[in-house]
Amino acid sequence: MQCERVEEMISLYIDNQLTPEEKMEFEKHIKECKKCYDEYLSLLEMVNSINSLVEKPLPSGFKEELRNKLEKVHKENNRNRPTKKIFIKWASIAAIFILGMFIVSPILNFNSPLNKLGSKDAGLSVGKEESPKEYLEMASDSIAAEDQQNIEESAVEDQQNVKESKENFSFQKDMQEKIIYSGGITLQVKDTNKVLDEITQYTQDIGGFIQHSSMNHPEANSSSSNRSTAGGGYIYLRVPADKFDIAMEEIGKMGNVQEKQRSGENITAQYRDMEIEVKSLEIQEARLLDILKKADKVQDIVEIEKEINRVRTEINQRKTMLKNWDQMVDYSSIEVNIIQEKVPSTSIEGNPFKDLGQKIQRGFTQSINYIVIGVANIVIFIFKALPFIAIIVIGYIVYRKWLKDRLINKNK
Repeated sequence: MQCERVEEMISLYIDNQLTPEEKMEFEKHIKECKKCYDEYLSLLEMVNSINSLVEKPLPSGFKEELRNKLEKVHKENNRNRPTKKIFIKWASIAAIFILGMFIVSPILNFNSPLNKLGSKDAGLSVGKEESPKEYLEMASDSIAAEDQQNIEESAVEDQQNVKESKENFSFQKDMQEKIIYSGGITLQVKDTNKVLDEITQYTQDIGGFIQHSSMNHPEANSSSSNRSTAGGGYIYLRVPADKFDIAMEEIGKMGNVQEKQRSGENITAQYRDMEIEVKSLEIQEARLLDILKKADKVQDIVEIEKEINRVRTEINQRKTMLKNWDQMVDYSSIEVNIIQEKVPSTSIEGNPFKDLGQKIQRGFTQSINYIVIGVANIVIFIFKALPFIAIIVIGYIVYRKWLKDRLINKNK
């Protein structure tokens, strides 16, 4: 199994959504591949950290207070609109003046911020004799300062967007909801094979897929005296989220429903936090790449590249988590337990003697196969034990010869 495939299966393994065969291949691979094993541990730690977070409820009266503040800001914005236009005009003139100073100062050899950035005396210059640790600390401080400025600018822009309309704010909030739906059904049926085929076909028709399924044959459980059913089955399927409710109803019609449950998990807050973390890490990556271009010492380059690799690893882990969440949101899961009705004891239903000859033939062939397999296992065991048997025989012969020689010497 390739590492790329294993990396895609890590989150499914943690969520226990792999088939037994895929789980065996996955566990075998991570035992042999240290890189995939480390990535699995890293993602597992992140999942445990996320699951340990507790969502705090909003304080009472928060919505009313927010609505009042938005209306107040909207009214003030309408009153101060002429002042805002004057401010934008003078701010544009000041921006043009500062940009002109940045462009002209290198030509006139002024001590502009651009000259300081390009000189070896600059705070982020790699030409100074700072240690790699100090260099990365200074670089991180610079990145943090720029990120803080970007966050403040984004906050101002978001506030202006919120001022436009209270209804638009609510609409955008609803559009961003991320909910994972799941359900479970227990059906009692007369024919397990038929129902399994019907569920499989129906799932494919609505654009879903079967993740894994299994079936218990009645013959395999005939020795259990306490069983009330003759066989059964299990199927785990994924359907498009918009067809989840319809699928639950249609599957319930395929048998006698013994139990039905459904649930929905809202991961909107976690999803947004994860997206913000990804954007922040991408900004850090861009800053580090820009700093790397200016580095001229091998030791500093190695330290910066190590930091870049760490940031990229965190980005990939979070993007993988977002991708898995998207799949779980888009495709709801339904777990169906199928219980086949026990053979009736008061009346004869159907024709139990149908295909009797074929059943006898299958039973006889199965018994012969058991015997052949048993004999083959015995032969294999004997050949495996031959070296040990030879050692025991040789030891016994040596012991008898030694005992015989001792008796002869004693008689003499």
